[in-house]
Formats: sequence, structure tokens, C-alpha cells
Amino acid sequence: MDKETLSTYDYLRRYWRSLTVMSAVWVLSLMPVPEVPELADVPMWDKWTHMVMYGGLSLTVWFDYWLAHRRGRWSWVCLWLAGWVVPVLTGGLLEILQANCTGGMRNGDWLDFWADGIGATVTNLVGWLLLRRRGC
Repeated sequence: MDKETLSTYDYLRRYWRSLTVMSAVWVLSLMPVPEVPELADVPMWDKWTHMVMYGGLSLTVWFDYWLAHRRGRWSWVCLWLAGWVVPVLTGGLLEILQANCTGGMRNGDWLDFWADGIGATVTNLVGWLLLRRRGC
């Protein structure tokens, strides 16, 4: 087996944090949520929640990648794909699923998708700046 080829077990061992957060995002996005009257006074609380969830997902991916490759070769392309493209596409897919597959308990919202993308983008930009500063 090639030295760069990883088994499924190796991926699970290296990226278990990211996979756990991704699973939590899926569950939280598809489970029915009751109305929360206390949060109705907070402007755009739903959008802030989306930004934090997808920013947290991206942060976890960056952290796992850093742990897995801190002594080895970096691939900025792989890191950006895993840390930005995957969360943004996941956000879009979940919004489509919410609109079409939850029996009206959840609804898909384009502004939620934009909030997902903003959270992932901000996290990726900050991560990139921090790693560049460290000389990675």
C-alpha cells in the first residue's frame, strides 16, 4: 500500500472530531425544533446560529487537518476543499432537505445557506491567516 494512501480506519482516527461535528450538524438541522419565544427578541438569532455551526464545523476540520499534518506535507487544496467546500455544500444540501423532506416541520431558507457560507468563510480566512503567520 502506498505511504500516502489512508485506510478508512486512518480517516476515522484522524478526523473523528470533524465527523462528530458534521453528524451533530446533520442531526440538529433535520430534527424538529419547537418555537423558542425567548429568542424571538434576538435579531437574526437563527442566522447567527448557522454562522456559528458552520464556522465551528470548518474550525474542527482545520484543527483535525493541522493535527494530522503538522509534521508532514500540507495540501492547501485539500484543506480548503474539506474546510470550506464541504461545509458550504453540506449547508446547501441540508437546506434543500429541510424544504423537501421534513414534512413541513423545517423549512429551507436561502439566507440560512448564506449564513452557513459566511460562517465557513470567516473561519477559513482566519485559519489561513493564522497558519500563514506561523509559516505553514
